Amino acid sequence: MRLEAGIALFVVAMAFAMLRHFMPPAVPPKVNTVAIEKIANGKIAPQVGLLSPLPAWIPLPLKGRVIGAETLPPQPPWGASAVVMLQLEQPADDFVAAYRQRLDRAGFPTRRIPIPANLIIDAADSAYEGDERNGGHAVFITMRKTHYAQLTFWSPPVPRM
Repeated sequence: MRLEAGIALFVVAMAFAMLRHFMPPAVPPKVNTVAIEKIANGKIAPQVGLLSPLPAWIPLPLKGRVIGAETLPPQPPWGASAVVMLQLEQPADDFVAAYRQRLDRAGFPTRRIPIPANLIIDAADSAYEGDERNGGHAVFITMRKTHYAQLTFWSPPVPRM
């Protein structure tokens, strides 16, 4: 019985090996991107999912390629939000330092926060929260895989991470 099971396993392995030989190589999907300035000042970018303009209060970074963006209506008990996913054009540490300075100048002092528990599977490297001094808005920066940043913007009331 063991010999038959071994032969069957060998035949299945050979079939998979031959099938793989005839399959085309996996090609990563082409990802649409737009420069960050293409979504500033009320512009939309349907190719990355942004179908309505970002609110004017949002301080965007100066560099990065947008790979996804959207605006969301209020989600009671929280306010409206927007998300921008960036592929970084600079090292992650440089991006974080420059964007934190920009946020501070825009009235959003930013601090590093613990990685939220709900992001354990989503592989966050670090997280930051910027709270607007006057107005109640918030910016959350979630760094991922050293090449990506997720920026989440909330209008009041803001959920706390």
